[in-house]
Amino acid sequence: MLVYYATQDAMGLVGLPTRLPREQVTPEGVLDALFSGARRRGDYVNPIPMGGRVQWVQVSGPVATVSLNQALVDNHPGGSAGELLTVYGIVETLTQLPGIQRVQLLVEGQRVESLKGHVDLTRPLAPDPGRIVQRRAERLQTGTPPAEGP
Repeated sequence: MLVYYATQDAMGLVGLPTRLPREQVTPEGVLDALFSGARRRGDYVNPIPMGGRVQWVQVSGPVATVSLNQALVDNHPGGSAGELLTVYGIVETLTQLPGIQRVQLLVEGQRVESLKGHVDLTRPLAPDPGRIVQRRAERLQTGTPPAEGP
């Protein structure tokens, strides 16, 4: 599995391999790997603020709903780039699992407009491959054009 960490310059996310026992390859297990991961891994920074926790996860069809604790919001440094990296670090990590295509984020079990005023959380979010730095680098090296999006 990959967990998605932020680049130091906040320009994108990088998927870092993480070993999980087979029984932990679940929505809760992959999020725990991200949320409890090291604050830094090499040149990359964990996008989850200190004290941030997952309260619960519920999967219904292609949508995983994740309730985050208030401490994640309270301890978040803010800024549009930081908020994007936190939100999409969660989305990219979770949507690796078969059948999960979008993620609805809640805070304390309640819908919120955003974490810090920058990312619309009123609807489920799909992965955004453009935020993945490694994929952009691979496309540059191979000359492969970016995937067409809707």
